[in-house]
Amino acid sequence: MKEVRQLSLNAHAAAREAKTDPACFAARAAGHAIATWHVPTHALGASWYAEKAKTKKTFRPALRYVIKNFPKISKLKPWQNNLDQKVKQYIDKQEPLQKKIILALRKIFFETIKNCEEKFNWGVISLDKNRFYLAGLKEKVQVGFAVSGLSKKEIEEFEGSGKTMRHIKIKSIESIDKKKIINLIKMVHKKSKCQAC
Repeated sequence: MKEVRQLSLNAHAAAREAKTDPACFAARAAGHAIATWHVPTHALGASWYAEKAKTKKTFRPALRYVIKNFPKISKLKPWQNNLDQKVKQYIDKQEPLQKKIILALRKIFFETIKNCEEKFNWGVISLDKNRFYLAGLKEKVQVGFAVSGLSKKEIEEFEGSGKTMRHIKIKSIESIDKKKIINLIKMVHKKSKCQAC
């Protein structure tokens, strides 16, 4: 949240320093668009300023100016935006350790799966059409994987005894084996036949 807020403030700072109206409006639109991450109604400001900028013949050069001179505006990553409100509430209510682990794991998922779908389902964070889930538990985070369609050997990579879902447990940031998790994500994303989907 802190990084997103700073990016929005950077955009509005760009608007104040802009030399032309179109550049100012383009920066304001960017600032409001970024701010929708925590307050959806900022979308109104984004569309309003974008429309104002669009009426100017110099809109495209102005937008290029904003992005070139204030590159941080355009650096939001997929795991930093498009956050479902219920997912956000779930993350915000976590203890500091679990919250930190969940955010780190979300980043890995979004880096690994293009256009990864995320929603709040079953009382936890569901990813990639229910193939995965993230659940904050006492002193750890559980990462769930749909295993239908995987071989017996592949299923043995996970903990638990479920027929359709297995899991791994993460107890600290330091214990996150990014390479292993990426391999597991890719395997399940490719092979799993999620029966709950």
